[in-house]
Amino acid sequence: MADLTANKPRQFQGTPGRKVALPVDANLRVFAGAALMKSASNGCAALATPTASGQFYGFATEEKDNRTGSPFGGTAGSTTVEVETEGLAWLTVANGSNWARGDSGSTIYASDSDTFTTSAGTNNIVIGKVVLVPEAVIGAASGVVLVAFEASAIRSI
Repeated sequence: MADLTANKPRQFQGTPGRKVALPVDANLRVFAGAALMKSASNGCAALATPTASGQFYGFATEEKDNRTGSPFGGTAGSTTVEVETEGLAWLTVANGSNWARGDSGSTIYASDSDTFTTSAGTNNIVIGKVVLVPEAVIGAASGVVLVAFEASAIRSI
């Protein structure tokens, strides 16, 4: 997969988590459903990208266009985006060893704003843990699993 090019709202489960309005990085268009991380240079929300010091912020719950020429002008922090920073989400996740019932608790990583995997790879961003592997996914290399996620960039400890 690759970064989102259109809105793809995430399917959350259970009680809604914590939503926070975070500043948007410079010259960036964020789509609803995009996995976001903290920009190392300015602390703004940026699209998830493999980075050694990458910290997960959460999932955008709205679209926001902060590109040059947009009403917000494209400078870092000139607008904010609503971000779900913790909760449960159904995500399509690749698992190199195929999904099994025992994979609950596996760590999930983002390699871009719409690609999730059980592989740490080179600097993939940790986003959470698998809570549930549905029967329909057992034996598949990729499938929709329930993931508990929490923003590492703003957690309390």
